[in-house]
Amino acid sequence: MRLPLLVLTATLLATAACSGSSGPEADDFAAGTCRTAAPDVLAIGEQLDEIGDGPDVDKDVLDRLKTAQDGLRQLAPGAEEPYRKPLEDLVTAVGLVRLQAGVGRYRSDTGNNLREKYDGAVTACT
Repeated sequence: MRLPLLVLTATLLATAACSGSSGPEADDFAAGTCRTAAPDVLAIGEQLDEIGDGPDVDKDVLDRLKTAQDGLRQLAPGAEEPYRKPLEDLVTAVGLVRLQAGVGRYRSDTGNNLREKYDGAVTACT
């Protein structure tokens, strides 16, 4: 009786571990502005581990950051008050990474700032 119970427990734990998400999904974002912003916010989050420690950032990473930043730049100024500042802060943080990387002077503290602003936007919107 114990062996089947142990096997079942192990199987359930393994399934739960494999299906766990490492971060939020678009459906986790509040309806309205945040849900609209979710793909761009999440796209920025996907690049956080790809940025590296500097001084250079891969061009494909910078292109993906720019695309997401462009989307948020259009949306953030019209966002409802509790969401406007976190989204605008995220746009600015992406810009700093892109600016530094563009001249080969990206620093990891700028990436840490981007991660902080990403976390702030996610917290505000979920």
